[in-house]
Amino acid sequence: MDSLEGILDEIARAGDEHLDPGYVAEYDRKAAFAADAVEEVQLLCGLGLEQGSTLVDLGAGTGTLSLAAAARCRRVVAVDVSPAMLRATEEKAAALGVSNVECVHAGFLTYEHRGSPADFVYSRNALHHLPDFWKALALRRIGLILRPGGIFRLRDIVFAFDPCEAECFIEEWLAS
Repeated sequence: MDSLEGILDEIARAGDEHLDPGYVAEYDRKAAFAADAVEEVQLLCGLGLEQGSTLVDLGAGTGTLSLAAAARCRRVVAVDVSPAMLRATEEKAAALGVSNVECVHAGFLTYEHRGSPADFVYSRNALHHLPDFWKALALRRIGLILRPGGIFRLRDIVFAFDPCEAECFIEEWLAS
């Protein structure tokens, strides 16, 4: 798979806060994803995630989903552009005694999958950091990571309102 490294700076697109250890330390509390992660793993299990599965978590953040899925599959690859996020994932994995989560410093455009194709690729609230053109390339790369019939589960931020209502809706969203 060809890497697109250097063409678009994914670290810069993610935002400085994701590189800040202080922000990362508060990320889990702010994101409040732990309960959702359990539900997401249950959904993935319903779609066929099992002990022999490989899951790639793109934009893994502090590894909440990766660690929740680790007990249910053979291999989890937690991919993130932030070294601080990956350190948090590694620390949580060590504290939990989880040994089947691999942390990889990369992004949608730079991750190079190793080993057999993934059964599942998961991404939550990360793809929106890429401009639309680069999203298309990222989706193509995800397709190359997956085995035939593999599943890509995407959850992200999408705005669904008329453009003339943007100011009101964005103001409400930022306030919440």
